[in-house]
Amino acid sequence: PELVAVLKAIEKSTAKSVGEFPKGLPSAWQAALVDTNMQARRDMALKHLQAYRFLCDVPYEDVVLDRTYIAHCEAGCDIMNRVGELTHTPKNPGMPEDEYQFAYKGTSSSNIYSSAAMIDSITAFMDDSDATNIDRLGHRRWCINPKMLKTGVAGNNGYSAMWSLDQSRQEEPDYQFVAYPPKGLTPISFFKSSYAWSLSLNPKKFKAPDPATVKAAIYPCRFTAKTGTIEKAPQPLPLN
Repeated sequence: PELVAVLKAIEKSTAKSVGEFPKGLPSAWQAALVDTNMQARRDMALKHLQAYRFLCDVPYEDVVLDRTYIAHCEAGCDIMNRVGELTHTPKNPGMPEDEYQFAYKGTSSSNIYSSAAMIDSITAFMDDSDATNIDRLGHRRWCINPKMLKTGVAGNNGYSAMWSLDQSRQEEPDYQFVAYPPKGLTPISFFKSSYAWSLSLNPKKFKAPDPATVKAAIYPCRFTAKTGTIEKAPQPLPLN
C-alpha cells in the first residue's frame, strides 16, 4: 500500500522546471518549447522518471526539468528528423553551424528513442534490454544515476530525447548499490519478464567485480503476504 500511495502522489504532483529557454533559437524550436501541450507531455515524462527513481531508492522528489536541457533535446529531435536516423552523432544536414552544434549537444548528451512519445521513451530507457544495449544497460543507468538533479525531455518529429549527463547533485546519497528491479516489492507494470536485471555498485565502496570469478544467480521465491514470509526455490533460474 505504501508503494502505491507514493506512486499515486508522484503522478498527481506538479512537475517543476528551472532556468530560462535560450534566446535566439529558430522559430520552430521556440514554438515547441512554449507549446503548453508539449510542456504537459514533458511533465508527465519527468514524473514517470521520478517514479522509477523512487522505486530504485535514489533521489527523485527534487529532480527537475532544466529549460536549457529541454531546448537542446528539442533541437536534437529536429536534427535526427532531418538526417532521418536515430543517432547520437548526426552529421550536419545543412544547418547553420551554431544551430548544428546546439542540436548536436542535444543528441550527444541524451538518451534518444525512435518515437516522439516522451513517457514511452522513459519506459524504453529503463527496459534497455535489446541486443544492442543489454551488455551495459547505459540508458537505464543514466535514468537512475544517484547524482542526477536536472534533466530535459523532448519528443517531436518521430524522435525523443532525455538529457542524461547531468550530475549536479551536490550531496550524493550514501548508497551501497542501485538495483533494477529494486529490492523489495515492485509493481509488475514497472518491470516486465523480458527486462534484464542490473546492479550498479557504489564505486566508492566496492571494486569492480571480476566477471571471470563473479557469477550472478537469480532464485525465484514464493512470497506469502499474509505471513510476510519468503520461500526460496532450490534452483536458480536459467540465464542467457
